Amino acid sequence: MSFHLEIISGDMVGQKFPIQEGFRIGRSVGDLILRDSKISSLHAQIEAGPDGYLLLVDRNSSNGIWVGEERLKSVKLLHGVIFRVGRVKLKVVEVTSDDVGLPKNPAASPSSAWRTRLTQKVPELLGQDNPQTDYISAFERALSLKVKSGPQLDVAWTLGYGPRRFGSSSLDFKLEDSVAPHLAFEIIPLNGRPLFRTKEENVVLLNGRSIDSAELNEGDVISFGSTRIEVSLLK
Repeated sequence: MSFHLEIISGDMVGQKFPIQEGFRIGRSVGDLILRDSKISSLHAQIEAGPDGYLLLVDRNSSNGIWVGEERLKSVKLLHGVIFRVGRVKLKVVEVTSDDVGLPKNPAASPSSAWRTRLTQKVPELLGQDNPQTDYISAFERALSLKVKSGPQLDVAWTLGYGPRRFGSSSLDFKLEDSVAPHLAFEIIPLNGRPLFRTKEENVVLLNGRSIDSAELNEGDVISFGSTRIEVSLLK
């Protein structure tokens, strides 16, 4: 059993997402993308509180996080808590199934569910006021990047669409290794396949080699400084 955020209003009602440190909510940046003009590009992020509980923390958004009629800087994510970002209400729930966040279609495989979900949702980003969204598209198979060594050991990111950007000053995925360049690398959809690309090939290596671009495959390793990130393609 684990805790998840369940969307209880809007066009994504019923969708559930695992609560974990680093999870971000936004209109165009984040792990949960909500198409709502009242939500900032990067609206809020889950962080560990001083007492060990996880908090949803406002990232200087325009409209904040609301619990009832009170605007809060952060919300402790305890079972049953309901809060609102923009016009969307979410609730902290306990779940036992691992098929959260995907369409409830028992006949669909996980990979087809990913494609269906992203095919529906990614185009919603295209009309937003972000000049970088004019070529956003879904990956044919979602991919996971898990940090195997370095300052962010055991952190894992799941990518369903791209391009996605990783770097020490990236608002998309921030890298904490001291040698990570401002923009270390990108992962870009190319005919649905994930393409690794970097302009820092002398610092950021793919499978131990200096290379500026290559298609990513299962088990590939991206490395820089003390950080090693392993790629997995989700089925």
